Amino acid sequence: MGDWSRGLITDRESLIRLVRRGEWNHLYFSHVLREKRGLRLVQDGTVHVLRDGKGQCRAGLYISHGGALHCCFEPSELRGDDIRGLERLLTGRAFFSFIGRKDRIDLIEELCNPGESHMVDYDLMVREAKAPPADDLGGDVVIRPAGRED
Repeated sequence: MGDWSRGLITDRESLIRLVRRGEWNHLYFSHVLREKRGLRLVQDGTVHVLRDGKGQCRAGLYISHGGALHCCFEPSELRGDDIRGLERLLTGRAFFSFIGRKDRIDLIEELCNPGESHMVDYDLMVREAKAPPADDLGGDVVIRPAGRED
């Protein structure tokens, strides 16, 4: 256990299940599972996965060729050998950006020791229930799904 390996196209369904456990928590990671002529592992980089004893993905990372790292794991679910494997995977790589929830990035930074950095916090809004009709809000407020024009 603790062996992070390159994600394969055969991992896609397992990765989708992993992301669906809390997609709002995996900012951008689901984007690497693009749909275009079927789901595929794509983009300008590599997906690395940590599999359980049954071959199912239980953690994932996306590292772009340019050095952006996107996390898809729960730090509390990683064991000591998983973290040591993650450290081996990250050692010697040059990163310009870590993207993800603070507890995940704190772990990555602890392993990478990137030196001087600048953190940008953001609020991620999550809709937990069906949005109320616009007339319940009153005034000029309208709730609608965001589109490309936004």
